[in-house]
Amino acid sequence: MQVQDVNRLLKQFDDMQRMMKKMKKGGMAKMMRGMKGMMHRVSQAVNQHNWLVSSQLPHSGK
Repeated sequence: MQVQDVNRLLKQFDDMQRMMKKMKKGGMAKMMRGMKGMMHRVSQAVNQHNWLVSSQLPHSGK
């Protein structure tokens, strides 16, 4: 195990500890609302990308 490995483990531990404290303070609801907003933005981006791609495809005369 190298120094970088130990530093990575310490950072993961700190991140997890911070997340657990947020959960204890009722942060789960906030996190879920944030994820809902994020999913909405991702969905909009995918829809826009699909529209841009389909608008650039040659249309068949069928």
